[in-house]
Amino acid sequence: MTVTKLLFAGGLDDQSETWTPYLDNVQQFICNCIQKGLGNFQPTESEGLLYFNEWNSLNYVTALLLLVLDYAEVVDPDLQCGDTLVTPGDLYNFVQLQVDYILGKNPLNMSYMDDITTERLQLFLTRMTSQRFRAKCEQGFHAWYTKTEPNPNILSGAVVGGPNKGDRFTDTRDNYIQN
Repeated sequence: MTVTKLLFAGGLDDQSETWTPYLDNVQQFICNCIQKGLGNFQPTESEGLLYFNEWNSLNYVTALLLLVLDYAEVVDPDLQCGDTLVTPGDLYNFVQLQVDYILGKNPLNMSYMDDITTERLQLFLTRMTSQRFRAKCEQGFHAWYTKTEPNPNILSGAVVGGPNKGDRFTDTRDNYIQN
């Protein structure tokens, strides 16, 4: 991405064969992720959320969204994805759809970010939310991991791992794959 920024800003020789593969790879990756490439290698959820891996799926999505936003700021003037011309506005719209899903516009009508809605996650696993006191590591595990009571603390803005490929999420502390 740094090479792409420097090329668009005129900081690198855009006629040099050295930088062309870097720019091509970034552009193809973004095209594939927004489902407009020649080989969309990133499958999407039924509601459009990108899906990369079952382990903490939103970690990958949120990192990608930062990359797409960063690219949208420097794209000059548009991105050619196969036969489709993609504008910065198209990239922003893609990011908005992903963020909307994360914040509750999904099949479960549930925000994956803590303290966004009144229907907040109750049992996601973090030491900050699931313990009432400062506990030593072993105290926290034994005292709170298996409890079914809602978390006593709110960690505003924390994002859980995310849904599985079938748009499902189980709000339990022992769901370490999605939590």
